[in-house]
Amino acid sequence: MVVGVLGKGVRLSLLKRFIIISLFIVLMTSSIASASIDWKGLLDTGERCSGLSRDLILSVILVESSGNPHAVNINGVRGFQPASAEAALKIIYHYNNSNVDIGLMQINWKTWGPVYGVKPAQLLDPHYNVCLGAKILRDYLEQHNWSWKGVGRYNAVSPNKQAIYAKKVAAMYSRVKKANRSGGG
Repeated sequence: MVVGVLGKGVRLSLLKRFIIISLFIVLMTSSIASASIDWKGLLDTGERCSGLSRDLILSVILVESSGNPHAVNINGVRGFQPASAEAALKIIYHYNNSNVDIGLMQINWKTWGPVYGVKPAQLLDPHYNVCLGAKILRDYLEQHNWSWKGVGRYNAVSPNKQAIYAKKVAAMYSRVKKANRSGGG
């Protein structure tokens, strides 16, 4: 076993390296689609629409779509990272507008489309997506007394899945805050 040969500290060090490299790869592959995004302006839009912090909005974006404005997830089980809005729409319409999460904040069109009267193409507009997603997130936070349970509810109905999601966003939030303190944001 590797632990017996290298020692526990080395194994943990290798795991940390793997996690850092994996995060880097995800962010780099999503940067192709998101390179032309004005992130400051986009996060300003989310903050203006909802009153939520830019760091929280960015954390949800990174967990939901890895920063790809064209991200599509079908039925919560099959994710796509198309390079354009046109390619994303082809995927959405191929699956006949089924239960689909769209864009940076992975807004569920089946749930929120009828409520807000939006079409899938609108949800592929980054500013529209972040504004609406941040409003939905704020509403869940208000319903759950501004707790992490509200963040969890943004993604899931079941308490177990809410807790798992909230932990993911909290971990990303911590990384975003740390990056901002060190001058990375």
